[in-house]
Amino acid sequence: MKVTTNKLFNYIRCRRFAALHDPQSETNPLINDDYYNKSINKFKDIFLGLNYSESMMYEKDIELTYDFHHDFTLSETYDFIFEDHNIYILLTESSKHFLNVKFKDADQTLQLFKKNQEGHYQVIKGKKNNESYHTRFKKMMELHEETGRVIFKYAFMKYLYKNIYPHKKFKIYMVMLNEQYVHDGLVFNHRLYHTFDFSNIEDLDNRIEIALFRMINHIELNDFTPCELVRNACMKGKDTECKFVNFCYGHLPKKNSILDYFDVNLGFKEPLKQTKLHHDTYELINNGYLKMEDIPLDWLNNKNRLMQRYCLDNQVNYINKEKISIMLDAITYPLTYLDLSLMPTIIPKFKGERPFEVLGFQYSIYYQNKQNDKLQIHDHHFINSFKETRTDTRTEFAQRFANHLLKHDGTILVYNKAKLMSVFDSIKIVFPEVKNDFDKIQERLMDVLDILMIDPKFLKEFNDENLDLSTFNFYDNNLSGLYSRKNLAEVFGLEAMNSLDIHDDETEYKTFRLYNDYQDETKQKMKNDMIVYSQHKAYLLTKIISGLYRMI
Repeated sequence: MKVTTNKLFNYIRCRRFAALHDPQSETNPLINDDYYNKSINKFKDIFLGLNYSESMMYEKDIELTYDFHHDFTLSETYDFIFEDHNIYILLTESSKHFLNVKFKDADQTLQLFKKNQEGHYQVIKGKKNNESYHTRFKKMMELHEETGRVIFKYAFMKYLYKNIYPHKKFKIYMVMLNEQYVHDGLVFNHRLYHTFDFSNIEDLDNRIEIALFRMINHIELNDFTPCELVRNACMKGKDTECKFVNFCYGHLPKKNSILDYFDVNLGFKEPLKQTKLHHDTYELINNGYLKMEDIPLDWLNNKNRLMQRYCLDNQVNYINKEKISIMLDAITYPLTYLDLSLMPTIIPKFKGERPFEVLGFQYSIYYQNKQNDKLQIHDHHFINSFKETRTDTRTEFAQRFANHLLKHDGTILVYNKAKLMSVFDSIKIVFPEVKNDFDKIQERLMDVLDILMIDPKFLKEFNDENLDLSTFNFYDNNLSGLYSRKNLAEVFGLEAMNSLDIHDDETEYKTFRLYNDYQDETKQKMKNDMIVYSQHKAYLLTKIISGLYRMI
């Protein structure tokens, strides 16, 4: 069996993974991700262009293998080897995950990583007696952390190379993108990335050997019977979640399981005579607490959890009519319902962009002049604008976008205002000519989640001591603890949205990323599918507001 870093990482999650997984199949989903592959190849080209000099010896994309144990062959690809001993591994990860690791030292807050004389970031040393340092260092090394997985990759690649060339001197550097870099639209420079040298972190070889023998042990056990579920091994709900999560969690109800309580990561507190006994959520699952109803009522120590349970036990929804009325009264007409489709990027393309910039690529709008005006999904007031060219038409797109939003001066209702505010802030920096327009637009934004959940800052302005500033304003059992568009569509009568060919944001932006690579016939269908999904997202906002008006 060929063992890569990613395969090793997955095989040591738990003993069950080895029994369920086909050893010949891939564990890394990025292998078949066209956008990722294009991005990493572009990063490699940029890196080589910035670091190659005439007569320099270099190798690129070198796959090395090492027969570790019987049928287990270690394998990895090394991006660049310069002058036969400086090895560079390029990652589409943000350097901020490391640069944001800080610890307390007396009255100072210090970064755990500092540049050395070569300009590479290394862990600072000499803090043996600093508890804050050791706590942060330990957390950084854990595999459920982004930082821990990068260092694990470094350790594996170092171990592999050292075993192939035991007498050779070499250095391995991990190269990550710098989110603060701003592309000038012409050429890239060295500020695009940060280089890390983890060679002064001790005991990494031993860590890899322990992981390898643990993997072998799991494979030899070949035990697919259920094992304890562990939060930091399963990583449920994260990008790195185990591929067998749906199988291993299949005994939990699809709706209203114990995991659907609000703030479930905090666990539950059992009241005793003199204290409260804390129960970790996963400890409870492994002991048979699967449904919301399995948790005793007196363990629900906040109002929102009690609200969830009340709704479930009585099969009703909850609405605080007073707070909902206050929020709806704050809406001014004509009302604009806005959906802006967003795409996370990796390598900046045009002037003013940064690595991992989130960009808008289409928007859908409905206008409603008065509260009682009825809107249909194919209403003539519906507007969509789709950015489909490879060239830089951001100025025209931003200006057109601003013009549509400035057509009226009433409220602009959105889903997840914080994300849009961040995108609008970027637009204002890159295109100062529309800054004043987007300043006005941002002042008018209202988040539908603030109406449904809670906006304590806004409600505090009413100086009403009787207003509950902690409990959410609306809840329905079909939300199952999550105010996602999918769940809201089910609650507010737009189930058709969940049956569309494209019916989630990830599929939408992944489709757009490769849109220009499609043939014309397929391209037109993909465009139509993306537009229809965006249209439904905007129309969902109208359904929520009209539904709330009916309830109060």
